[in-house]
Amino acid sequence: VARKHLKRESGDASASSGHSIALGRFWTVMFGCLCQVLYYIIAISNPPFGALCLAFGFGGIAVSLFSGQMNAYVASASVKRNQGRELGYLHGFYGIGAFASPLVCQSLLAVGWSWHQFYWTSFGFSLLNALLMATAFHPTKKEWETDRKAGLAVQESEKRPVAHEPGEQRASDIEMQTHKANTAHKNGRTQPKSTMQLALRMPYVWLFMAFLGVYTGSETTIGGWI
Repeated sequence: VARKHLKRESGDASASSGHSIALGRFWTVMFGCLCQVLYYIIAISNPPFGALCLAFGFGGIAVSLFSGQMNAYVASASVKRNQGRELGYLHGFYGIGAFASPLVCQSLLAVGWSWHQFYWTSFGFSLLNALLMATAFHPTKKEWETDRKAGLAVQESEKRPVAHEPGEQRASDIEMQTHKANTAHKNGRTQPKSTMQLALRMPYVWLFMAFLGVYTGSETTIGGWI
């Protein structure tokens, strides 16, 4: 929902401050990879219960970031008629991993591994995942130029005057400037400089974040406990 509203505003941000959707996606998944690696490093060390809870917190952040970014990316990059099928592939492979992981863990425990040693396999996959993410989502020059052109196009469309009679145009411009000044003064804040700042100012974004935090956190916690 927020993606549609942000599309127009993020173009302006990319042109004015050098930010782009591709770059934002890249650093988001990289932060998710970092959280995932920290999760497994803590788990490998056979930590006390409190530290293990912290590790699962990092794991939940990683899963939520990957889930949001990958769903949005596949949906936007897919051919419209194939979106459902390709999203099905994405969730299907996630399901395969969720099904296979407990079986692998049980097999390793049966041959004498300690529970925390199992996380060495997950740690190895997390490093591989980080490498693949960095390779696949590092913004190309073409993506950067596309985002910048989109931002410049938005700026030009906003600056382009609408055809009015001379007197009407002047009155309209004055009203627009007054409205912008009053809005900025009333809200006590300036125009956001990046897509992230814009998103954090939207109340329903925080609502979705809370819902996904509870949903994904519960899913990850129950899955880890099982």
